[in-house]
Amino acid sequence: MAIFREALAALQATLDTATASTKPAGKRHPAPMARRLLLLRRGALDDRRTYAAELDYLRDAAATVTQVEYALNNAEMAAEALRAFDRETDGIYGSGFIRTEHPIWNDNPDLDRAYVQHEYERGTRTECTVLSKA
Repeated sequence: MAIFREALAALQATLDTATASTKPAGKRHPAPMARRLLLLRRGALDDRRTYAAELDYLRDAAATVTQVEYALNNAEMAAEALRAFDRETDGIYGSGFIRTEHPIWNDNPDLDRAYVQHEYERGTRTECTVLSKA
């Protein structure tokens, strides 16, 4: 997990630097695709942390209920942020088979983490395909 946290921090620093150097002081917002990538990776990392905390709790009670709830809350907030971004941009940056506006995502509010998993899986598959052709 430490590697993922470091990579996420490096991505955030790169976005901050690029945004600060290319935009005037009042309008510093990262490019939409870069913003989405950051939200997607944050969501994926929080989802993995939650999964690990749930397993720790179920296996040998190494994690407490409070720790699991905290991890779950963070994962849900990160997933909601990604879905909100995708809705605001009409899903044009999404890579999953099931589009952001599909009713399945609204049927159950607990599917936000599934949305992140779905988008991350498709995004990494696409990324690997592009890199292998280069």
